[in-house]
Amino acid sequence: MKKYITPLILSLIALITLSLTATAQQRIEFQRQKFDRSRFKRPDPSMRPESTQPTPVSPAYESARPRGMVTEPPAANEPEFKFPDSTTTPPATNVTSSPSPSSWGFSTTSESGDYTPAGATPEEQAAINEPRFELIPGKWQTDPRDFEKLLDLQKESGACMLVYFNNQIDSSQKGLCNWFEKKVTTDMSWRKAMKFYIQFQVILPGKKDAQALVEKFRVNKTPALFVVKPFSTFYTRIQVFEFPVGDRPIPIEADVVLESIKAASTPAYKDKF
Repeated sequence: MKKYITPLILSLIALITLSLTATAQQRIEFQRQKFDRSRFKRPDPSMRPESTQPTPVSPAYESARPRGMVTEPPAANEPEFKFPDSTTTPPATNVTSSPSPSSWGFSTTSESGDYTPAGATPEEQAAINEPRFELIPGKWQTDPRDFEKLLDLQKESGACMLVYFNNQIDSSQKGLCNWFEKKVTTDMSWRKAMKFYIQFQVILPGKKDAQALVEKFRVNKTPALFVVKPFSTFYTRIQVFEFPVGDRPIPIEADVVLESIKAASTPAYKDKF
């Protein structure tokens, strides 16, 4: 038994001796290393680093301006609110404008004192001179396909026609149309005068028949009100709003609008309302 223990003890002693020797050598090597103190030296205050100029940004890398951002204040005379100008129409040979309501100078007859359209038969001319108002419907007609039928009714009755374009999709135009109807068409004098006219309303945007009438009457904004005489291809647009510069639109009074309608009608309407 002793002969096995003795070599084991000797091996352990040799291993411990080698470990102590290696540790002693590491300590000696560590002591020999020179400690570098330069890393902990404070910089000399007299030595200042040179200032560097910022690198200019190339225009190609400048940030793009956000869409819709206001870069300049509005002009002093620019209105805060903008409204569509319902009195403006593209140049057209078959559309005329009514006299300015502010002038109060309305003419109810032509220069010759009568209205004699070309192509009218003696019977049709007699109806124009003395319209047969009992033939016209008492309500607004709203089917765009009936426009040609109403023109034939004009020839038979001799009555003038009111054509009213009303946009109920565009918010600003819808507001003006509703304002006009509430301010003017509910007036009692307006209701009394309407029994003498063929009333035709075109609700926009509508389908192809309505769009064809928009092109025919050169309508770009609503409310748009026109007077159409029998046999006439010239349509007179009636102004229903005033647009002061830099201010909100002002609806024209019903009696003034009616005077404009009368001035654009045939002489037979001179004393009707």
